[in-house]
Amino acid sequence: IPDMPKAPESPERFSFQRIVGEFASAWDNISFRSLFIGFTLFGIFFGILGTLGTHVNVFFWEFGTGQLRFLVLPALIGFAVGSALVGPLHKRFDKLPTLMFGCIASAFLGNAAIVLRLLGAFPENGSAWLLPVIFTLLLLNTIIAATSFVSAGSMMAISSPGWRASKL
Repeated sequence: IPDMPKAPESPERFSFQRIVGEFASAWDNISFRSLFIGFTLFGIFFGILGTLGTHVNVFFWEFGTGQLRFLVLPALIGFAVGSALVGPLHKRFDKLPTLMFGCIASAFLGNAAIVLRLLGAFPENGSAWLLPVIFTLLLLNTIIAATSFVSAGSMMAISSPGWRASKL
């Protein structure tokens, strides 16, 4: 990377005070603070969704073990596809709109199946359509969430105090 600063000849010794100081400096940056808080909440939401997903799949959708094994694939495929889409999305829409759309869309998609079922507008348990629809919703949600995770990480790196934006 041509513009990357070189590593110092004699690096500073590890210091807890320095780490706290660097974090305090980053925390003073409103952009970093907003991203950190907002994305921490998004991470918590996505973690809860993933944790409760198994419970919902077993007790709400009544999937058997043969069906549950297929519901791991959307995460594997979705994060790979979502990560690959981030570059073109950032070029087309920029980072902030990509992040905002991803967080909002993921929040809706993460709850859409249950809400639609409660409204009576979703396939019933045992339907041949239930597993493919849930698989597709999980895949879309994971693709969208991956774009948000990568966008947020990229934005936090740029908003940190050590970033040198001379070539932007």
